[in-house]
Amino acid sequence: MRFVKCKACPEIFKIIEQVKCWIGNWDTFVFIAEQMGISWQELLDQVEEIPFEELRDSYPVGETMVKKTITTIVAGEKPREIFYPVITIQKMSILGTCLPNTPIEHMKSLGFTRFIGNREGWPHHDAVEQAGLKLFINIHPYDHSVPSNEWINQKVTEHKDRAYCGGFWSDTAGGEEPDARHRTKEEAAQCLADRIRFKAEVRKNAPDPIKWPVVEQFDLTEEGVVGGLWRPGWKNMYDELTLDILLFDCYVFDESDQKMRDDIRMFYDRFPGKYCKGIQVIPQMNAFAYRPGSIRIAYNTWKECLGKPMAVAFYKDETVRKDEQMQQEIREVNQEVMS
Repeated sequence: MRFVKCKACPEIFKIIEQVKCWIGNWDTFVFIAEQMGISWQELLDQVEEIPFEELRDSYPVGETMVKKTITTIVAGEKPREIFYPVITIQKMSILGTCLPNTPIEHMKSLGFTRFIGNREGWPHHDAVEQAGLKLFINIHPYDHSVPSNEWINQKVTEHKDRAYCGGFWSDTAGGEEPDARHRTKEEAAQCLADRIRFKAEVRKNAPDPIKWPVVEQFDLTEEGVVGGLWRPGWKNMYDELTLDILLFDCYVFDESDQKMRDDIRMFYDRFPGKYCKGIQVIPQMNAFAYRPGSIRIAYNTWKECLGKPMAVAFYKDETVRKDEQMQQEIREVNQEVMS
């Protein structure tokens, strides 16, 4: 058991089993000292001053300690906001999910700046580098297993200093719609543990979250059993800040323009608007079912929701390359995003 604080955040926290619990007020601090059989000054002398980054990143936020009666301390609200990092919004337009033969130069002419694929080497790394663009490296073991620490370190070291490397992700570590895969709470907990480990291992060799962001993709469920499978839910997914950039899968498409707008706003309010703090949210928009104007409607609605400079993503490569009218609409949106 330790008591800690830092210069950037003068509040005092009690570290219990590697979890930081905020001591919510002075009365509570004095009460804790009394329970320990020491004076408040003696307890204050025990408080360690540690770096803010250590306080923020090394200890998950636990329950707030607030003295409510003469004899007990009960849980209060979590002081989460001070621990969310300041978001740096990176402008980019992402094409996914790319195949090995993605026509890189053509996609560059449409304004795409980054790519994401379901395998390492998708799209072709050298072609991306020759075009002066970047991609998110999928650290995906050849046997489709969850990547080990050794595999993560090997692949990060192999790619991070190449000009094409714009960050990392792993669909087999639960980074691609992990909410859709669990059958039990135990499986969900293991997936979360794998994602925590994945980001920690990437950071060992690629410490800059702007140059080498960790990326994840998610779907749209809340906690509970859906279709017979356990869903851990968005709230639980984001408590640990296991990512820097979220590609939010929101493939809204309907014959009604207004229904598209309403659905996007609803999904934003229910998920990224509610839970995704401290990360950059990038809407991954529907580019596999298209009608004239649908790309622009989706983009404008997301711009209203996010209320800040945007990055965008489009799914998917296979259909974008086949539809010239959709390409022109994407080109116009990309020009606006990157301007």
